Amino acid sequence: MNGAVTTGDELLVPGPAVRREYLKLPGDLAHLTGSFGITLPPQLHRHAAALAFSIECTDRLLDAIPQAQRRARFSADVVSCLRGEKFSNEDITPELAGWLARLSEVAERHGVSVRFREIIRELLSNSEEMRTTRNHARFVDCAVREGRWMVELLLLLLATSRLSARRNRRPADCVFSRAAALRNALARCSSRPRIRSQRAAGGVGCSLAVHRIDLV
Repeated sequence: MNGAVTTGDELLVPGPAVRREYLKLPGDLAHLTGSFGITLPPQLHRHAAALAFSIECTDRLLDAIPQAQRRARFSADVVSCLRGEKFSNEDITPELAGWLARLSEVAERHGVSVRFREIIRELLSNSEEMRTTRNHARFVDCAVREGRWMVELLLLLLATSRLSARRNRRPADCVFSRAAALRNALARCSSRPRIRSQRAAGGVGCSLAVHRIDLV
């Protein structure tokens, strides 16, 4: 087992195959938001962790599929799983199904299910383009788009400024300005990736993974 992760007031224990760099993300998020004077409630830490580990598991399993047709079917079934639809695909493991079910519940709770699925569908399509393109400029463009979509997914979950304002008894405009500053910082990070690519499926491989883009 790689280890346990503290997400707010909950100890989350990912599976043994989870890549270690993902175990640092919940702590990194707490540090980043804290630097802007934003204290996330435990529930939002859990929701952000569900997003991170859903992405990690999806990416890890997608990396292991060498055939383009199987990857396309896998991607379609990931979206179906988020809709709560039935599917039959041995590549969707119980681990991934569990994370996607949790993520679907989180998105529903925030009222962003439709937009979440739209972004994830785009991410999966973008991932395939990154795997197959031989054009360096196109690959970089795909990596930048991926980073921006990742930021949007996260901000859809963190968009609770009004609740934070009431909880902390701060003026709403103060909280909004700090949230906007955080959003802009994340956007700047996503637009300046240093890319670690790998060979996969006959082309350049870099899929649905935050850890493949070092945010600087």
